[in-house]
Amino acid sequence: MTTRADDYTASELLAVMSARLLRDGQVVFAGVGIPLLAATLAQRLHAPGLTILFEGGVIGAFIEPGKLPPSTNEQRCTRRANMVLGSTEVLLLLQRGYIDSRREAGLIAGGMYRVVTDLGIFGFEEHSKQMELQALHPGVTADEVQANTGFELLLAADLAITERPTQDELAALRHLDPERLYTA
Repeated sequence: MTTRADDYTASELLAVMSARLLRDGQVVFAGVGIPLLAATLAQRLHAPGLTILFEGGVIGAFIEPGKLPPSTNEQRCTRRANMVLGSTEVLLLLQRGYIDSRREAGLIAGGMYRVVTDLGIFGFEEHSKQMELQALHPGVTADEVQANTGFELLLAADLAITERPTQDELAALRHLDPERLYTA
């Protein structure tokens, strides 16, 4: 079956856009569902050295296609993992700043780096750290995002338009979640 690049669900869009933000060598804290699919998709397509952490204590999980765990404490999270710790130890790693994307974003003590929605991607203004719209998804306008936002929207000076998910990205994502548990 051929997959058209413009034939995708909002959940698939979230997973692909989030995966594109992840880089090889990063250590990321991922929850079950779309966050886990995004991290696993990044591992498969462009970031094989990405390390996934689960709050349940698993470090370096390897998720098998079609065997997505329903919880971060489920045993299939530990398959081929680098290490399994207690959840307290994993949360201490997070608190101490060992998880990426924080320091580079000026968020030394914690916080978010990007917020990916089905309308666009938000980041944080460099000086004020106020949330700002940095990219729109194809076919979405800034007015539409503002109408769906509960605060006055800051627009990045270089507001971008994201690229649609590719056929390869969608095929890999659908291979990971063949029953469409998270991407329907």
